[in-house]
Amino acid sequence: MEFLQLRNIRSLTNTGKIRLAPITLLVGQNSSGKSTFARFFPMLKQGAEARTREPFLWLGRLVDFGSVQEAISRFAEDHSLGITLCISVSSDFLDARRRTLSSFAQRISTELVTLSIDYSFRDQHETSPTYKYSIQYRDQKIVLTINDIGKIQSLHINGKDHSDLAANTALVSSWLGPFPAFELLEVETVGTKSVYAELLKFVRGNLDARTGIDRAQRLARALAVGPISNLYNRAIEAPAGDEYWRRQIRAWGPKSSWLRQLGELVVAYQFFSEISGSVALLVRRQLTNIRYITPLRASAERYYRLQGLSVEEIDPQGQNIAMYLHNLSQSEKDNFSSWMQQYFGVEVTTRPSQGHVSLFLKDRSTNQVGYNLADTGFGYSQMLPILVQLWSVGAKKRSGSLGAVPTIFAIEQPELHLHPKLQAKMADVFLNAISAAREIGVDLRLVIETHSEQIVSALGIRIAQGDSKPTDVNVVLFEKESMNSPTTVRETSFTENGMLQSWPYGFFEADIR
Repeated sequence: MEFLQLRNIRSLTNTGKIRLAPITLLVGQNSSGKSTFARFFPMLKQGAEARTREPFLWLGRLVDFGSVQEAISRFAEDHSLGITLCISVSSDFLDARRRTLSSFAQRISTELVTLSIDYSFRDQHETSPTYKYSIQYRDQKIVLTINDIGKIQSLHINGKDHSDLAANTALVSSWLGPFPAFELLEVETVGTKSVYAELLKFVRGNLDARTGIDRAQRLARALAVGPISNLYNRAIEAPAGDEYWRRQIRAWGPKSSWLRQLGELVVAYQFFSEISGSVALLVRRQLTNIRYITPLRASAERYYRLQGLSVEEIDPQGQNIAMYLHNLSQSEKDNFSSWMQQYFGVEVTTRPSQGHVSLFLKDRSTNQVGYNLADTGFGYSQMLPILVQLWSVGAKKRSGSLGAVPTIFAIEQPELHLHPKLQAKMADVFLNAISAAREIGVDLRLVIETHSEQIVSALGIRIAQGDSKPTDVNVVLFEKESMNSPTTVRETSFTENGMLQSWPYGFFEADIR
């Protein structure tokens, strides 16, 4: 995911397309919409993990947005809300007839696919919304509306209305996260209007009258496969086309209205038969790879009960942190200890005892046994879930191609209960995690909601020192004039010498009157 835009969600009337840099800092006063933006990532994840009957799961295991009616901004001028996602796909992903995500993952050249989703209601008490989808790829744009039972109500291809074909073309078969999977309805009853029927009708009307229906069907299906960019040449060279067909295509030329009409039907057929399903799976895969850490993490316990479970991911509050560390291989434990020692001068280890395991904090440079994490104060226990997650992305290799899908890690207030010096250290940890992930081909994006001047300033210092690039950090400012006003969202960045070009209004000032 390269960009995210929210519209009419709580205090955010329109964020604009926010670039998700390797490090995206969300900065602003309390109740300005930072948490709404940060928590939208786990909200997308929980919907993509579950079987739902609508694009989003507002209330789930990770976050609670209430309901769609509660999520709609009270500042909205109409009864609607929406999001726009921009994701990277391979340059040939949209051309091949049969695609697999694994083969797509190995491609290098990429381009953006933009997916917009809007809920709309007739009034604020309406419980049956209409979903409007807009998807743009290459120079194609498809816009469709779907009712709450999965029936397509309207369809526009590159600005032209094809709604009369929608009802008999496809319907929603299931929801794969925010984007639905469609079932193509190849209805061939005489007089029935559908994309396939119109495509076949177009083909038959431009073949020799003596050419049979079987050949017309072969030609229609051949045209529906392959890149739209070379439709003209494919139409001329199609083996199923007869000589009359080839003369017609040549007479039209590559820029004729007839070829555009054919192209619209081919785009629509490809979208419902293949592209929509591939994009739905790709979006779902990216969203399920999101990670999230809540602002209030679990405090350290003196003992954790040993469980015979494989723990692959830290939960948002870090409650399973002890079992996660305990299940690491010895080489991974040594790697994590060295990493902790490098940045914080301490290491965290696990010690089993009588069916339980404890977390111990110690200084490797001394021979002391160390201290149970429950006896060391609140700071390290709050920081540890974040540190383990960041370390694991860059150091703990898993089966499969983790690098095939971007890992978005949303973190709320990592500075809580940390001394200013440790807060600044967190900036180095963020940069190290990005660098380590790159080395193993992992596209890591950190979305960090913070009030810490130390984290922001430390990132600027590292940019000035050449340890990072200004483009690696995007600072998003959330500003409100009052509690009863909508949020203004704008982006800023660091200069080459590490100076932040704009701080949010009132970030430092204290009203002492």
